[in-house]
Amino acid sequence: MTVGELLSSAAESIKADTLDSGAVIKCDMNGCEDEQIYADKARLRRVFTNVVSNSLRHSDKRDLEISLSASRRKDDVVIKITDNGCGVKPDQLEKIFEPLYTTDTSRSVAGLGLSICREIIGSHGGIIWAESEYGKYFSVCFTLGIVTSEKRPE
Repeated sequence: MTVGELLSSAAESIKADTLDSGAVIKCDMNGCEDEQIYADKARLRRVFTNVVSNSLRHSDKRDLEISLSASRRKDDVVIKITDNGCGVKPDQLEKIFEPLYTTDTSRSVAGLGLSICREIIGSHGGIIWAESEYGKYFSVCFTLGIVTSEKRPE
């Protein structure tokens, strides 16, 4: 699968899922669209869905924008899912991938969404992390390996 196929498919799926929210979805492949990647499309769709679901749930903005982007880093592609929502406090960033952790103190039940994302990206041989500036933006970033002549899918 190519980066272009993955991000285009994810963007279309997100647009369909967020129609009622009014969120604007943007996609920037930064010249990576033809890079071949190791990917289980269905499992990666779950990553996009979980992250965007969190963006919608935790945003207090009427003009929410969600952007998907890709950039090349050595033998990997870095995918970023960014929103212009409220962000996450610095002391919470490392904890958000833990099972049952939530930043929403009003919830009696915490989710597994980002923990599942970490598992899925790990099964692809990638790493996942978050970036945020509280009050401005939140990003979930992850790497996927690029298929090279030295690295072939098993």
